[in-house]
Amino acid sequence: MGRLSSGAKAGAIAGAIYGALEGAYMYQLLLSMKESILKAIREAIPSNTAVYLSPESAYQMALISGITTTIVLGLVAGIIMGALYGVAGSRLPARTAIKGAVWGIILWLLAMLFLMPKTPTALTSEQYLAGLGSSLLFSIVYGLIMAPLYLRFQRKG
Repeated sequence: MGRLSSGAKAGAIAGAIYGALEGAYMYQLLLSMKESILKAIREAIPSNTAVYLSPESAYQMALISGITTTIVLGLVAGIIMGALYGVAGSRLPARTAIKGAVWGIILWLLAMLFLMPKTPTALTSEQYLAGLGSSLLFSIVYGLIMAPLYLRFQRKG
């Protein structure tokens, strides 16, 4: 199996796990912010508008769609980042676990540089810092799962 396809395959598995971890974190975050989210939904809907969706129903949809979206995005990004690892990251001069952890940190740094500044947030500083820490941890976990899988898929091919 080629480096690109081995990386994509390993990245798909690790990305799905990453997405599930991020989804679980997001679910807990949305639960902790329930009242402020419901307040924002109520304020966003004009009182003279015929709305067929209650704020509580909209909140429940956000819980479910947040997890689903995070898992799907984790899978897609995992495939892409795994394929990139197959081309470039696998050449890092270190043992497999170290390569994976370093790759996870590199991906996290890139996300912080290019994605985070464009993400609107209504989080408190504690929630924001917890989100940064959890995303770093989950990125390292992604790399620690993906790198050994990559090596395994390479050996099979």
